[in-house]
Amino acid sequence: MRTSIVMVMPFDLTRLRRDHRWPWRGLAFLAILGLSGWWWTPTVVDAIASFTDADLAVKDSVSSVVSVAIGLLSFLTSTYLGWLQLSNKRQMAITAEATSDEQRDSHTYNRLKNHVGRIGSLPRMDAADALSLRVHPAISLVSARPRDNEPETESAGRLGWLRKRAMSEPFSIDPDLPLFVPREKFDIVCRALINSAKDGGFLLLVGNSSVGKTRLLYEASRKTLPDFSLLAPDLGDGELVNRIANADFKLPPIIIWLDEFQRFLEGPYLTPGHTTITAAAIRKLLEAPSPVVIVATLWPEYANQLRSTEFDVTHGLHRPRYPSALDILDDRRLTEISLDSFTPEERWEAARLAPADPRLMLALENADYNLTEVLSGALEIVRRYERGTKEQRAIVDAAVDARRLGIQGPLDSALLLGASRAYLTGYYPDDSWFQSNLDELTSTDRPQDRGTAPVIVITSSDRRTVLGYSVTDFLLQRLSKMRTSHTVPNLAWAALTARTVSPHDQLRLADTAYEKGMAHHAESLYRKLVEADSDNWQAARRLSFVLVALGHIDELSMRADNGDTIAAEALVGLLVSTNRIGDALEKLRLYAQTGETQALQRLAAFLELGRKEHEAIEVLRKLTSRGDLYAERRLLQLLVANGRMDEAALIVKADKSWSWLGAYGLGHLKAAVDD
Repeated sequence: MRTSIVMVMPFDLTRLRRDHRWPWRGLAFLAILGLSGWWWTPTVVDAIASFTDADLAVKDSVSSVVSVAIGLLSFLTSTYLGWLQLSNKRQMAITAEATSDEQRDSHTYNRLKNHVGRIGSLPRMDAADALSLRVHPAISLVSARPRDNEPETESAGRLGWLRKRAMSEPFSIDPDLPLFVPREKFDIVCRALINSAKDGGFLLLVGNSSVGKTRLLYEASRKTLPDFSLLAPDLGDGELVNRIANADFKLPPIIIWLDEFQRFLEGPYLTPGHTTITAAAIRKLLEAPSPVVIVATLWPEYANQLRSTEFDVTHGLHRPRYPSALDILDDRRLTEISLDSFTPEERWEAARLAPADPRLMLALENADYNLTEVLSGALEIVRRYERGTKEQRAIVDAAVDARRLGIQGPLDSALLLGASRAYLTGYYPDDSWFQSNLDELTSTDRPQDRGTAPVIVITSSDRRTVLGYSVTDFLLQRLSKMRTSHTVPNLAWAALTARTVSPHDQLRLADTAYEKGMAHHAESLYRKLVEADSDNWQAARRLSFVLVALGHIDELSMRADNGDTIAAEALVGLLVSTNRIGDALEKLRLYAQTGETQALQRLAAFLELGRKEHEAIEVLRKLTSRGDLYAERRLLQLLVANGRMDEAALIVKADKSWSWLGAYGLGHLKAAVDD
């Protein structure tokens, strides 16, 4: 019987209520005042009569006392009313804050409700559906039968016997999942989850496609945290995780399931339109009052790419390419475990369990594939590719090469159509061949197609729109290695260059084109990026390099003269490399006329290299007047080197920041220059 629980989200909302007691209190006070009038009225009348008959001096004294009393009463009344007003403002602020929290929690509640609406409720981990968590479905015994014209080998004969046995004997096996073979790292994963059960934790399993990462996490989580609620966001739906982390309602003990973790992080694998998970959200979840256990899977090459650095020429440092992703992957509470193919000992364990599940025997019979690869349908995926028509192989090859060249977003049909034409042979006057072959590659309807489509469809989160296509993970890894030495046809380059629209994909594709000597394609992509975003300094810098490589000096010079500092650097570098030192110096002087600090710094450095030290000193003086400490130090060194000690001494004496030099400051400067 399937068991599930519904997450209850209690809201403690502060609401203002109108106080209706004050009017009744006022009426009661007036009534009491009126009823007591028989007692105080004669006294008041006598006091007024006495005041009327009194002489002027007494009246003056009484008036003064009454005035003071009235003033004191007025002061007390004003103070009280001011205090009430301040209290009301504070209450309104508290109410506004509570309303803001209410709205935020309401948005989160609605967002979670939309997600849960498709599955009815958040399930317990021990009731979770494995296939919905992206565990590969089990192969069918039918899919392992020999194909037409395929020789009946000894192994194939053994498989045929197993199929007959499976049909004649009632095996109590799960049609969706093969029997789980405990892995050597199963206990390690279980211990990591148990340690997270009380205070929460973050577990990342890293391994290649089809090595059993997701199945291992599924079995370990069911064993160690069966009563935890389970939240498995759609791929790329980092917004849901961020909202839950920032909400104020109390979470139950929960597992957040992030298979294909790269689809939730900043970097090349994030699908356009999706939201990354933030490091702040991860930290808040791990610090929540109730235990939150985050589990994720990742390929090794994806992990390496997300942790990679690039050289920042401006600051001379290596910086992370994807700092937000690195912030998460370097979290101190992250436990990272690697998983490889089946070891000999694990294969022995599979052989021991094989009599209970003939699919294990099928997998063990194939020596060319890892056990989990066969069980997840990798053999059939490769078969469908290898035995497909030349048009089908052209589509898959185009998709694999697009991924290899840097396009990580969904591949739309127009891009696939244009690129795959480059891999065809023969005459194709129209495009009627394309859709039927794409449908065959994505088909999962037949029994033997179960989980074995070479090309998968990527849809929007509401399943209404096809965003594009991608190659099945295993086939992508396998063919990427095989096609490393293959040259991508120029027609494919042209199609990818023209039809790639994501800025991140365009930049990666342009970088690959530049590295492979396809400068004209790189130029086209970099130019698109710069025209779309003038602040994209990466694309601007690389466009300048491409213009240099193509010899487009006039355009480079025009960009530099119009204030493009990156183009100016590239132009000066080109002039120097061609030994046009005078032209380079004139360009630097021209750029320095703008007074821009970086232009002055470049001019000063170039003048020093050209031994034009007197002119360099004047430029450094301008920079020093702006508080540039490095320019000040270089100025002092040049003054000392040219024997202008008095000028250097004046700078040292006038600038307190150089007081550490003491009485021997100039001597140290001269010694440094002499060295």
